[in-house]
Amino acid sequence: MAGVPANGVGIGQVMQCVGPSRTGECPGQAGVDAASVFRIGTDGMSAPVLPLPQTLPQPYFPGVNGSPTAGDGALLDSKFKQDRSDAVNFTIQRQLSQRTVIEIGYIGRTIKNEYELINIDAVPYMTTLNGQSFANAYSNLYQQVAGGLPIATQPFFEAALGGAGSVYCNKFTSCTAAVASNQASAIRSTLVYNLWTALNAAPSWTLGRTLLGSPALAGGAVGQQLTALELSTSKGYGNYNAAFFTLTAKNWHGMTSRSNFTWGRAMGTGTVERAQSSHWQICKSVPQIPVCVTRIRTSLMPIDGSGTSSSHKPGALCAFTKAFTSVW
Repeated sequence: MAGVPANGVGIGQVMQCVGPSRTGECPGQAGVDAASVFRIGTDGMSAPVLPLPQTLPQPYFPGVNGSPTAGDGALLDSKFKQDRSDAVNFTIQRQLSQRTVIEIGYIGRTIKNEYELINIDAVPYMTTLNGQSFANAYSNLYQQVAGGLPIATQPFFEAALGGAGSVYCNKFTSCTAAVASNQASAIRSTLVYNLWTALNAAPSWTLGRTLLGSPALAGGAVGQQLTALELSTSKGYGNYNAAFFTLTAKNWHGMTSRSNFTWGRAMGTGTVERAQSSHWQICKSVPQIPVCVTRIRTSLMPIDGSGTSSSHKPGALCAFTKAFTSVW
């Protein structure tokens, strides 16, 4: 991959030539082989790239009218806001006796305008043909390919690839069978983006350009605008709500014990939620309702080992303090 600096879609971004050939063209990785690809050192120290015009027309469109393809792009949302977090807690405490205390309370936290990166060049999974969405067609085909089941015809693939008589499908019983055979690795590995881009490059593709990285003409790699585009936004959010109950027994025959029960729920667009003393991964926007039970017990023994609390035996020193915690 060859890069030409300072001519990208934004400041500091580069123009990329994917699969440079020895003739100065950029046919893509699938358009070159060992005999035609440019090799640094063997074929010289400067990779041949498409000539750049001295003046750029405005607006400038990468991959259009012979302009080089741009690399990975990044945009900042014009309505980007600073994130903020608000926390609130409410606790009721009651002393039952000289040594016993109970607490009941609520803990809450909300996060707004959290940083979230959105992929503008994502696969349009909701696209529907012949009454079937791509998401449904892929789901059905994945189960058949991964499970070694007979391949059933999926209306979406039949319409998207031009039918059984098209160039892509005419060597198979159906377009669905062609996809299952040609893209089995991508299907099993759930590489949905790779699957979509491969189908989009097929000569019989009927949907035209569907991604920013799609070729201008079906079946080719010419006219790709860029490889990826990420939008930095402040549309993320998160929240945590929990109720807790704590029972504390103080200095009962030299032992202090505290038991805590917490019922909490965390939701958010982030991949990591801080909902207790440790981190765990959660799926985006999927609520988690963990239950945490903690017990802490501290024992005090006098230096003479008599078993009498040091508070009842003047002059005695504490030999050791033992504490342990159990979490379920």
